[in-house]
Amino acid sequence: MKKILFLFCLFNVLNTYAQDLPEIDDRLFFRFTQSQLDDIAAVNPSQIKYLNFYVNNSYYFVDAGIIPSQKLQDYEDVFEHLSLPSDYQLDESINEDNFNILMFNINFFENKSTAYLFGDSNRLLVLRSKKMINQMFNEQYY
Repeated sequence: MKKILFLFCLFNVLNTYAQDLPEIDDRLFFRFTQSQLDDIAAVNPSQIKYLNFYVNNSYYFVDAGIIPSQKLQDYEDVFEHLSLPSDYQLDESINEDNFNILMFNINFFENKSTAYLFGDSNRLLVLRSKKMINQMFNEQYY
């Protein structure tokens, strides 16, 4: 009877622990190894939540038509900042649906948003400020 009770308690503890571990967004594997993400999850599971949130919410797209054409010349193309490993092969072209912010070497500012042209698509990629990303994350999770 003690063994059954022990196994029942052990099962409940493991089940509860497994539910606390956040799911890892596949896009994180572009910059992190499975081992690194497992270590982060073991030490600070909320950091995985933040990274998942970051790859989904650190940017957004808008129509470039809202900007006068003379001003559009002042915007850099985000694809000039593409940072792929030398052995990495793109399976398809990058678009809004499969966009991964971790594929680009671009800076986020603490208190201001930044915009980049998104190739020839007549779209702008807008990067939220670090402060806004953190505020949005805290509102969603805390």
